[in-house]
Amino acid sequence: MAVCQSEESDYESVASRCSGMNGDRFGACREANMKFNLWQGCLMEESIRQQQKALGGILN
Repeated sequence: MAVCQSEESDYESVASRCSGMNGDRFGACREANMKFNLWQGCLMEESIRQQQKALGGILN
């Protein structure tokens, strides 16, 4: 399983509900925005982990 795949799937699921509605009924669009931020945060954390791992050999 790819890193952050579950976060991406959560976002895509909610985003499809949001785009299928006129307006923001039931808060789907707000929820999609929150899920997008969680997904992007996960990707950012993974990027930082990879950078730290790469620098670990240099700094240690």
